[in-house]
Formats: sequence, C-alpha cells, structure tokens
Amino acid sequence: MNNLEAARVMSVVDDTLAELGLLSLVTPSMLAHAAELADVFGADFAGALAAYNEAAHGDPAVVKKTTLQLCRAVKYNPGMLPRLELLSSGSGVTSPFTEFLRTMGDVRGKLSRRLHTTLEEENSVKENFEHVLAREKNAGKERLALENQLKVESRESRRQVSRTEEAETRIRDELATIINNSTAHTEKLRAEAGKKSSSEDAIFQELEVALAAQLAQLQVKLGESQKKHKEEEAALRKKVSDNEKKLAGNLGEYDTEMGGDEKQLQEEKLLYDAAKEQLTEYEKHYNALRKEKEEAEAIHREREDAKTKEEAMNKMLDDAALSIQKAWKTHKESTQALLAPAKGKKKK
Repeated sequence: MNNLEAARVMSVVDDTLAELGLLSLVTPSMLAHAAELADVFGADFAGALAAYNEAAHGDPAVVKKTTLQLCRAVKYNPGMLPRLELLSSGSGVTSPFTEFLRTMGDVRGKLSRRLHTTLEEENSVKENFEHVLAREKNAGKERLALENQLKVESRESRRQVSRTEEAETRIRDELATIINNSTAHTEKLRAEAGKKSSSEDAIFQELEVALAAQLAQLQVKLGESQKKHKEEEAALRKKVSDNEKKLAGNLGEYDTEMGGDEKQLQEEKLLYDAAKEQLTEYEKHYNALRKEKEEAEAIHREREDAKTKEEAMNKMLDDAALSIQKAWKTHKESTQALLAPAKGKKKK
C-alpha cells in the first residue's frame, strides 16, 4: 500500500471517529425531546434528530441514512457543536460508549502505525523478533543446564546434610554422656561439700564469738577516741579563732603597708615613664647624630676616594709626561745624529 492509499484509509477512519464523537453528544433525553429543540438547534437538526430517533430500532439501512444526515447536520454547522456539548454535558456519555470510543482511538493509532511502517522498519521488527526468539532459546538451554546443575548440587547438599545430621547425633550422644558424668560428679561434690560445711559452721561460730568480743573492745576504744577528738577539736577551734583575729590584724597591717607601697609604686612608675620618655628623646637625638655622622663619614670616604683617584690620575699623567719627554728626547737625539753627517758633506 502506497502513501496515498494509506492517507485515504486514515481519512476514512478519522471521519468515522469524528462522527462517532458527534453521536456520543446525542443523549437519550435529547432524542426524547427532539421536537422541542428546533428553537435551539434549528429545524434541520431537529428533523434529523427526530428521524434518527424513529429509525433507531428499525431497518439498518434507514438507521445508516438517518445517522449520516444527523452527522452532516452537525458537521456543516460549526456553531451548533458548542451548544450540543453544553447541552449534553449534564448527562454525560455512557461508560460503554466511552470505552468504545477509546478502543476505536487505540485501533486508529495501531492502524496509523501499521500503515506508516516502511519495509526497513518491518525488517527491523522481524530481526528484533528473531533476536528475541534466539535469546529465549538460549535462555531455555541455560535454564535446563542450571536445573541439571541444581539437581546435582541438591544431591550433594543432601549428602552433606546427612553427614551433618550423623555428626550432630554423635555429638548429642557424647553430650548426654558428659552430662550424666557431670551430674554424678556434682552429686559427689555436694556430698563432700555438706560434710565440709558442717565442720566449717562450727569454726565459723567460734570465730563469730571471738569477733563479737573484739568488736565490743573496738567500740569502747572508738568512744574514747571520739571524746578525745572532740576535746582536741574544741582546742583547735579556739586556737583557730585566735589565729583568725591575729590574721585579721596582720591583714589590716598588710593592706596599709600595701597601700603605701602601691602609692610609692605609682610615683616610681610616673618617674619611670618620664625617664622612659626622656630616654626616647635621647635615643631619637642619638639616632639623628649617628645618621649625620654616618653621612659625614660617607662624604669623607667619597672625598678620600676622589682624592686617591685624582692622585692616581696625576701620577699617571706625570708618568705619561715623563715617557713623552724621554721619547721626544730620544727622537731628538736620533734626529740630530742623522742630520750631523749631512751637514758635514755640505761644508765640503
């Protein structure tokens, strides 16, 4: 099927869905009062609605004809659709018809996807299906292998459980034997403990009498010690009271002495601050003098360096002058020596 044919098919399906949507707005109450709706929707729509109501349960051909007339009456009159929706909004569309419209919409979507599916898409779907089928086959084989492995592991686990149960039974038997032996040993220890307890009770009673006598002696000593401690405490309290009075006098003297020392300290602090301020001024003056001295020494060093350089330059000039004089003298003597023979020849 080419694209033009697919478009025609989809156009027919869309028209059908549109007409079904229009028919969903026609409620039973509207059909019952079709003649009274002529003032609201017009005579044409009211007549088509009445004809549809009369033929609803009659000949299928008449039902088809009246249905087409009713749909055309609504389709070719756009202003009628809002009023029809408003009038039918109170009663609503029945659930079966709503499900039918939803089903028809799903069918339309599937048909559209099927008609617009290309050859390449069909091949891709086919390849995906084959791939999924192959994966399912592989999964079946893997499942069979896993089931076999599970059976083997189950047999092995049952063997291990059997061994564990046998070991547990053996351990329980050994534990019962140990418990029986421990019970007999416990009874033996209880008998020995009973014999030993009677002898220890007699010893305990003798010790209790001796300890009661010792406790009475210690209580007498405790009373004497408490009396002695009370007397010592009264003496110490009296001594502490005297010491507190003495300490209060000493604290007063200390406060007086500290007041004088604090006053003297304040005065010395003022003197110290004044001396510190004067020392700061001296230090500033000393730094200024030292800076001037350093500058003077720097100038003196520069002068000495300049003087040394000048003396070196003068010595260099003197040495150069002497060298020039010597060279000139030598040149002069050599020139005279050369000129002397020439003068002698001229005289001859």
